[in-house]
Amino acid sequence: MKGVMAVTEDTYGGEAVKRLLNLLKEKGIVREEVNVDSHSVGGKGNVVSTKTAKIVQTSLAKGFHMVLILVDSDREKPEDVRRRVLEFLGGKQGIDLERVRVVVFSPYIERLLAPDADDPISHLNAQWGYKNEYKKSDLPKLISRVDLNAVRRLPCFQELVDALNDP
Repeated sequence: MKGVMAVTEDTYGGEAVKRLLNLLKEKGIVREEVNVDSHSVGGKGNVVSTKTAKIVQTSLAKGFHMVLILVDSDREKPEDVRRRVLEFLGGKQGIDLERVRVVVFSPYIERLLAPDADDPISHLNAQWGYKNEYKKSDLPKLISRVDLNAVRRLPCFQELVDALNDP
């Protein structure tokens, strides 16, 4: 069994990642022995924080094979977001980054639900006819609608699958 701790911005992201992993296992995209647990940092502003550092350190000490930090780019360059997270953890916090991976969803994790849309959230509102606005709390139940053929070309999806399948 390969244990992966997914560190997410919010609790909805964690539940969505667990459901996505089950879908990826069912389709044979991720190996069956991969098991994901999740921990929320309570918002994007907390991703680069001592809270995240403690979650990473504790997870590695508990024997998780990998810590996977999942974050939205919020229209920043994904490489800038990734670099900022890794520099903080590795530099300021002194964490060995060998078993830490950062996957940046550009612009948001909802990109997985609308891979061709420039603004995935607006697309969700229009396509799926939300009477009110899409809410992040909808993410876990919608993640099963991911078109795996369409998302395979997204760098964030490729990074996620590669990280989960990393020996």
